[in-house]
Amino acid sequence: MSKERKFLRKCIGCGSYKGKDKLIRITKEHNSEQIYINKNNLIYGRSCYICKSINCINSAFRKMKISKILKKDIEIELKEKIITVLET
Repeated sequence: MSKERKFLRKCIGCGSYKGKDKLIRITKEHNSEQIYINKNNLIYGRSCYICKSINCINSAFRKMKISKILKKDIEIELKEKIITVLET
């Protein structure tokens, strides 16, 4: 077993625990309160993670979990942006 600790993150869509590389990070920036899809983890602020699957994305938007965690109203355009990141 390696000495490096593996920290797991929880998907807000399905509730499963996975590594950071298998999840999409969505962040509300601290200063401007804009919401970003944080690919390289350089934006600091309140964040949540979603699996890279359509079912988890749909579940998170249907139950309004993203807006509850980030404490901000979410637009539908964010869902389309997440799906385009998923396809690339």
